[in-house]
Amino acid sequence: MRATILALCVAACGHVPASPRSAPDFTLTRLSTDLADERVSSAGWRGRVVVLDFWASWCVPCRKELPALDALARHYAGRDVVFVAVNLDHETANARALLDELGISALVTLLDPNGEVADLYRLATMPTLFLIDKSGVTRFVRPGYRPGDEVGIQLEIAELLR
Repeated sequence: MRATILALCVAACGHVPASPRSAPDFTLTRLSTDLADERVSSAGWRGRVVVLDFWASWCVPCRKELPALDALARHYAGRDVVFVAVNLDHETANARALLDELGISALVTLLDPNGEVADLYRLATMPTLFLIDKSGVTRFVRPGYRPGDEVGIQLEIAELLR
């Protein structure tokens, strides 16, 4: 019964209000243009709203979602919001090529080629977006992507910024 209600909610509104739970901390390598191995820890984002998205270059909906997230990241620049895109490709070159093709520049892009962080977040589909409050608690989960989801994401961000 619960699964049916959950499926109906996802179909109707595109997101699932999350059962509040602490978002797992992690450290991953940042995908950068200078090929440096900069390690980034999620603990550094405490005190900010985190929009955490999992994607891959072969994921068709991800190709549509990334430009929308990049635009939102530019819109929220200078505010207490960080947009993080965790890539699950085994080949870094594939991730870099897609970001270049789409002109993505405002997202903090991290690499999770073995899916270890995706497993911590119990990822079931891609893309999946998690909205995490300033205390590090997951408040909203958005499996999949449909054009127009940005409106709902902005409403959820506004709620978490209050």
